[in-house]
Amino acid sequence: SDVSVRKFGPSSSVVAGDGVTYNWIISVTNNGPSTAYGVTLNDTVPGPIVVNGQPTVQQGSCFNVNNFVSCTLNNLLAGQTVNITVPFNAPANAATTQVRNCATAY
Repeated sequence: SDVSVRKFGPSSSVVAGDGVTYNWIISVTNNGPSTAYGVTLNDTVPGPIVVNGQPTVQQGSCFNVNNFVSCTLNNLLAGQTVNITVPFNAPANAATTQVRNCATAY
């Protein structure tokens, strides 16, 4: 199997300190040629961004503890994609900060 990860930000601009909860989507895809067994996704979200609540996932389960998002996605068939929605907000001190973030799946 060949598992890949893509992250998509919100469709609107994020305004630091506005109190709005935004979402980003993490897509995990098994590019094949065989089933990927026991797929896990981990994403350590850097401050000052704050994960606001628990992520939701199409299959399996996810949790957030102190900006560490971890998902157990179970098995992915060849060609299958699973999306994870992560709610977050940007506090006022994020206004002048560029945030880089990378998630991994295995």
